[in-house]
Amino acid sequence: MKMIYLVAFFLAFQLSTFSQEKIDLLILNKKYEEALLQIDRQIQKYPEGPLYFKKGLVLNSMQKFQEAVSAFSLALEYEPENSDMLLELADALTTLGNYHEANPFYEKAVRLQPRNLTTNAKLGKNYIQLNKYPKAYAVFEKIFQLDSTNTFWNKQFAFCAHQTGKTAQAIDLYESVIETNPGDYSSYFNLARLYQQTEKFGQALGVIEKGIENFPGVAGFYEQKANQLFGNKQYGEAREVYEKYFIAGGDSIYKVLLNYGISLYFSGEENKAIEVLDICTSQVTNDPFALFYLSLSYKKLAQ
Repeated sequence: MKMIYLVAFFLAFQLSTFSQEKIDLLILNKKYEEALLQIDRQIQKYPEGPLYFKKGLVLNSMQKFQEAVSAFSLALEYEPENSDMLLELADALTTLGNYHEANPFYEKAVRLQPRNLTTNAKLGKNYIQLNKYPKAYAVFEKIFQLDSTNTFWNKQFAFCAHQTGKTAQAIDLYESVIETNPGDYSSYFNLARLYQQTEKFGQALGVIEKGIENFPGVAGFYEQKANQLFGNKQYGEAREVYEKYFIAGGDSIYKVLLNYGISLYFSGEENKAIEVLDICTSQVTNDPFALFYLSLSYKKLAQ
């Protein structure tokens, strides 16, 4: 009788292994619907955590994140200390925007794998989404102490340093990020703004110039440069850069048009200034700045 039980167990094990291989092959070939059918059949016979986990991964691949959350939750009922399951559940929740729900799962995964930097980084990013910047800063500071070479994590660390008032550190980190990855578009703007906030306008302009060099023809950098020149009352230079901004396809938003019109006035181009400022007054009727410089332009032309 004992031998019969052993044979039955062996056959069941062989069939289960065969089924798993079949499911894996279906997933590999992206036949997700068929894979789900096979997984559900297996679950009916032998419900276990890894099957629910695999189901969640398939649903993730199909972008059915709500269903994936349910599958990963069931998997965790079988293996509550499985860090992979915790992370996949948390990731699915964050994809849905459920950052508060995801947080305890990320925190538990970090407790289980305290030196896994990827897991720590996911927790740090989730803290950022929740505007818990001191906690996020502490996480990325820990990561930086263990690995200061990861550009992506350093960028998150720089952001957290800025949000927690550590401006000098944020500047150093953004400088390092740009040096390592000069194609990081947003970091130029973040670094330039930090320099402007600390009234280091020369350094801010240098960062913008570097951005223009790396992203020739991108309107956003011309706008930043023109605005800074305008703020420095370098109206002639600002006018030229505003024109480059428009050539690069920049939008004719009100603030840009107003600054451009004022720059034209101070550059001695009253006729052009009137054309631009007329557009401004048609968009915002009672803006005193637009009306003031429009009247000055007419006065210069003795009109």
